[in-house]
Amino acid sequence: MLAVDLNAIDLFTADGLNLPLALRDSATAHGVPLVLVSPSRGVMQVLETTGAASSFPVYATVEEAVAWYGQ
Repeated sequence: MLAVDLNAIDLFTADGLNLPLALRDSATAHGVPLVLVSPSRGVMQVLETTGAASSFPVYATVEEAVAWYGQ
């Protein structure tokens, strides 16, 4: 599992969304699940506005993401 911690990201534009989408595609091609951790309200707004929120599992903490992966 690859967990991307977005806690420190305050400004996130639709253009910035291209990186996690490309990372998700690459991770998926290698059989590695990608999750987002602790996205700020601004990041979530972009994910929801662009429809990309459904493309990523989102967790509040790394521990929650690890627990999900361990199931």
